Amino acid sequence: MKKFFTLFLLVFVITSFSFSQNLENRMNKYTSGFGQGYTQPLVEAMGLLMNNGWVSVKAMKDLFSVDVGVTAVFVPVPSADQQFMVYSPYGGSLQTVSTVVGPSTQIEMGGYDTSFSPRYYPKGFDIGLIPVVFPQASIGNLLGTRLTIRALPKIKLGDLGYISLFGLGIQHMISSDFKKEIPVDFGAGFAYQNLNLGDIISSNAYNVYGIVSKRVWKINFYSLLGYDYSKMKFNYSTTYFDPTPGYNQMRTTTAAFETEGKNGLKFGIGGSAETRFARFNAGMTFLPKFCFNLSMGVGAGIKKLF
Repeated sequence: MKKFFTLFLLVFVITSFSFSQNLENRMNKYTSGFGQGYTQPLVEAMGLLMNNGWVSVKAMKDLFSVDVGVTAVFVPVPSADQQFMVYSPYGGSLQTVSTVVGPSTQIEMGGYDTSFSPRYYPKGFDIGLIPVVFPQASIGNLLGTRLTIRALPKIKLGDLGYISLFGLGIQHMISSDFKKEIPVDFGAGFAYQNLNLGDIISSNAYNVYGIVSKRVWKINFYSLLGYDYSKMKFNYSTTYFDPTPGYNQMRTTTAAFETEGKNGLKFGIGGSAETRFARFNAGMTFLPKFCFNLSMGVGAGIKKLF
């Protein structure tokens, strides 16, 4: 297990470092206004990635248990997210160009002149599915309540700064407070997560939800209804040609902006199963946008004190 988490951590850091560096290189010749449109699908996807995979409907047989594992969240990229409309900074013509997840094709800026720079809009990364794997641990069921943590140590990414991850979720099964057994279990939960990728990207996500579950054989089927909120901040240095009359030369400045994700009503379904030392969970979210998640963990519990 220690080797597995070491390998996972290494892959996560290398992937995050490479993506952050490539993203900055593609955006550092354009204004913050362009950056907002270019990165919007990424902001929405990160909100979904961070706001899902928190649900735990582990059977309440254990008085106390600890689980350690990983949660993988997958966000399919719809065709509508691959392009956006933008006005050329040179001629003012309206053009359709790639977003960060769009095609990796070069499109020349309308009104380009050899004295201008850059000549082309940045390419997309040509992504059809955005996956992220988070390390996750949970502890409970104290009075019907489970606490879930996502975390990575703060790691230096060269000149880009530090990568850090921290998330905290709490879920209480209200039905466990009843003295009489009822046909279904129900509860509520809340989760918060922060992810920083160097000095370029800082993302925060929050979600609150209600959950109803029913155990059939050895599987806990559930549905949830809630609300998602996320936002992402960008901060990077950019050098671009400013055609403003009276200036008409290269300008170097800091592009800093904040964009909200696909926020709104949350609805999803899923199921979980467990053995004596392992737990498995699979779920799908349909609102505010479709994604799916898979979780796996190992652990042990105490069924009674005496």
